Amino acid sequence: MSSNKINANISISKQFTIKQYYEARDTNNQEIITKILNDRLETRYFKPISNLNCDSKDNIGYGFSIMVLICSLIEFLASCRNGQYYMYKNNESSNSKDNYSNSSKTFKNFLSTVRPFKSEFLSNKYENIADEFYSEVRCPLFHSASTGKDWVIIANIDDYETKHDEEWKTKIISYDKNRLVTNINRTIFVEKLVYYKNTYINSISTDPIAYKKLTIVLDHLFDYKATK
Repeated sequence: MSSNKINANISISKQFTIKQYYEARDTNNQEIITKILNDRLETRYFKPISNLNCDSKDNIGYGFSIMVLICSLIEFLASCRNGQYYMYKNNESSNSKDNYSNSSKTFKNFLSTVRPFKSEFLSNKYENIADEFYSEVRCPLFHSASTGKDWVIIANIDDYETKHDEEWKTKIISYDKNRLVTNINRTIFVEKLVYYKNTYINSISTDPIAYKKLTIVLDHLFDYKATK
């Protein structure tokens, strides 16, 4: 096992510790690495999101909490996909090809280039929807606990049929008839995130490049140093 300073018994997911990650990396156990990632995503993101997002009128109003989790998850998934971890731009180590400091670019590029999101955030009847989502949803939620302009978070348990486009129950992004309000359907957003996560997890076991990019991010996250 690597001689790292982090306490090796610290849990990195419900079922795994840092020690188990180090051992899997030392032996290049791709199956365990994949299980660690999936367990971490499930227990720290997808299960909490699912609990908040269930189809109940008691959960109306949970959209802000759900969307904050979604936005945090999007950047992490983008980071893993790109093989780059976030590094504050003034950090002396921030010039490596393995890190990035522009969250905006990473976030928006993921939504506008990756399936199943790009069909709505890129090929949309309104321009720059990924840019606007970042500036009017992600940033205001993180910094002001609110959405910006006229963005509204809805769910399939709400009733918007008389006010909005026919596609509001099947699309992440929909609009009122005069484009005065932009809706984000959290129900559909979560469904597509689950689909992406499952597809991405499967790709790690079959695509060596995807696996290598993932380990760049996880190695940094868990302070792993190879022994050889």
